[in-house]
Amino acid sequence: MKPIITVFLNVIIIMGLTSCASNNEMNVGGNNELITAAEGFIFQIDENRVLVLDNVKSEDIGKTWNEIFDDYQGRAIWLKTSDASEFEAGQKVRYWVDGPVAESFPEQGSAERIEIIKE
Repeated sequence: MKPIITVFLNVIIIMGLTSCASNNEMNVGGNNELITAAEGFIFQIDENRVLVLDNVKSEDIGKTWNEIFDDYQGRAIWLKTSDASEFEAGQKVRYWVDGPVAESFPEQGSAERIEIIKE
């Protein structure tokens, strides 16, 4: 009887651990692929894309990517989005990428979702 109880408890523990997802994950697509969110700051806005940097100095807000490129240390990604006009430089955002990311610098991808983080 004791081995059955041990197996039962282990199954419950495993189910509990695997069912807990953080707020930074979301299910995408028909295959239930899990996508992790990333955070950063809107740095530059073009017609249908935004440049998000994870490490921005306040004195760099308002500059262009070309002006800070040589000295920038951190992740940078251009995100294609139809909502580019809704954002402003300096806003902190959380974003999810839809599909592959080109490994250039800055990286390039399409946004599944971008949400503004209120602080």
